[in-house]
Amino acid sequence: MNEVKLTRLVLILRWLIVTVMILQVVEGVSLFLTDQDVYLEFNGETWKRSISAFENVDQVFIGLIVFIPTLVLLWGLFQLIKMCCFFDQGIIFAQVTITCFKRFSLSLIALSGIETLGTPAFLIYFWLRGIYDKFPDIGIMLILDTLEISLLAFGVLCFLITRIMEISLEQKEELELTI
Repeated sequence: MNEVKLTRLVLILRWLIVTVMILQVVEGVSLFLTDQDVYLEFNGETWKRSISAFENVDQVFIGLIVFIPTLVLLWGLFQLIKMCCFFDQGIIFAQVTITCFKRFSLSLIALSGIETLGTPAFLIYFWLRGIYDKFPDIGIMLILDTLEISLLAFGVLCFLITRIMEISLEQKEELELTI
């Protein structure tokens, strides 16, 4: 009975992960297909311009800034898919599943850093290309305003859980050796 429940839960988890992966890709692609505006908010000002108003090289840069975080998240979600495959094989509490979850947590931490640096990267690039005429005032307040603190906190939380699981697994293995 519990095996059936576990199989169903893993299936639900897998479908949710795949759904999030698809939505992430669709969101990134739709940015360009629908010619959405690029918004930047800094120093109390809001700056916007539609993607089609940029030169091709600038559109490539925007695409990189948009898709790099998506790729990092997709890699992390793929780690959860791998973990589900181990679960399907009956490998639940093992180093391979813990490693998958650890990689997911590290992707969240990396994603937080990448997302935080996105706005300053846009500002500097746009200033260097002459798209934005004022040198951006990139101070600690801009970084704090763009800091993805909840994403960082969730990544650190997941990482701490993996460390607890790793230590517990080591203790379990040591205990089994002494018996």
